[in-house]
Amino acid sequence: MANALVPELAVSDWKQSKRFYCDVLGFTCQNERPEEGFCYLALGGAELMIDQIGTGRAFDSGHCPSSYPFGGGMSSVSWSMSYQALDTAMILSTFSPT
Repeated sequence: MANALVPELAVSDWKQSKRFYCDVLGFTCQNERPEEGFCYLALGGAELMIDQIGTGRAFDSGHCPSSYPFGGGMSSVSWSMSYQALDTAMILSTFSPT
């Protein structure tokens, strides 16, 4: 946990999001608070936090999107994984978002 900037993503399903980032993309969970729907994830030099909307702490002051898809307007780049490895991980995955 050494990055100067770590994004915290609001998610609608913390368990499903954690499964996607860890099981499909290969992130590892560095810290988690299941009762709050929160975890801190890392993959190589990339780090991010996921936080379930409506569970635990709430930082929304009316600016978060109220419906899926979330994250519109956000762009994030990570050089921890090659595009080919990411593409292969997604193709081989049995992950299916709801």
